[in-house]
Amino acid sequence: MEIKFSSIHSIDLDQGSVNYRDHKNDFEEALSRMLQQINMQENLKKYIEKSQDTLVLKTAKEVCKKIYKNELDINSFNKYAYKIAYHLLEIELFLDDRQQKTIGNRIQRGSLLQAIVYNEEKERYEYYLSKFEHAEFYSELDFIKTIGIQIKNTKVYKSCRLIFSVNDEDCIEFEDAEVYVNNNAKYWSGEFLELSEASTDEYNTKTSFNEIRKCLNINVKKQYPADHPILFNAFYGYFKKEKRTINYYDMLDEIMDGYVGTDMSKDDVERLKAKLESLPKTKKFDTQFTTNPDVISAKIKQTYDVISGVELVLNRKNQIENIKETISSVIENDEMYIKIKVTEPDTFNAFKRKEE
Repeated sequence: MEIKFSSIHSIDLDQGSVNYRDHKNDFEEALSRMLQQINMQENLKKYIEKSQDTLVLKTAKEVCKKIYKNELDINSFNKYAYKIAYHLLEIELFLDDRQQKTIGNRIQRGSLLQAIVYNEEKERYEYYLSKFEHAEFYSELDFIKTIGIQIKNTKVYKSCRLIFSVNDEDCIEFEDAEVYVNNNAKYWSGEFLELSEASTDEYNTKTSFNEIRKCLNINVKKQYPADHPILFNAFYGYFKKEKRTINYYDMLDEIMDGYVGTDMSKDDVERLKAKLESLPKTKKFDTQFTTNPDVISAKIKQTYDVISGVELVLNRKNQIENIKETISSVIENDEMYIKIKVTEPDTFNAFKRKEE
């Protein structure tokens, strides 16, 4: 991976300015670490262009075109990079003022990294944009406050990789973009990058949930029957709880890490988690999206044969809270029973029996 050009601008929302940061000392090391961190992000979403004439996409494409024709120098690149950085400043100034007045929140302060890379292996240009945390330091020599990068612990707030290839007609062509945000900051992909999601939130919600359900049915339902309803209930509740932005891998960590199976061993749980981790790539859905609970079927139900004439039906309109304490199996006098917590008095009274 060859870094052609790069720049860092601090986006000063308090002063309303964009400030270029000189490349000094160990900048290349810091830049390489930043790009590595961006490439390691798992929770990426695919985006496509709304138009070829939007500011960021048009500027990045022009940069790639000039590099391909060997017509770009550092001064020219810096002018293009400043144009994009100033575009971000204008958008964040407007949103920062609006958010402060309406909900009391502020836009995260930070700097904008831009780097154009040629990927020899894939024969394409990659234009990186990343909003990251900048830190304030005092110089050891003169104790003057300056802004810098914490190389090992820098937080990447938002990032994007615009991918360009050279087509058969020797022209630069935009393929798609991979976008990461650490929160529900729609402005990064919307107002700033002006891109559209390749997959909708509805598609990602429905596809990811259905693929998780299939994975549990294939790998857990028959092999580990006591664990299946517990795990299914956990994932179902995660998707149905409310509309929210989720990171797929964070969800897996939350549900699977620390899970103690009834039939499943620790190794079984880890193997299942590995299979679930592979689903986004094999089943083609994003790892970061806003859930839409309405697309999860309200008719999902699980039916269990209990005894001749009796079935236990779990009707999944809502998550079953504390499922382990709500429904359990017990053995009394060598007979198997299902013990169910009841909150409906009429149901409870219908099965009352006089003690003999």
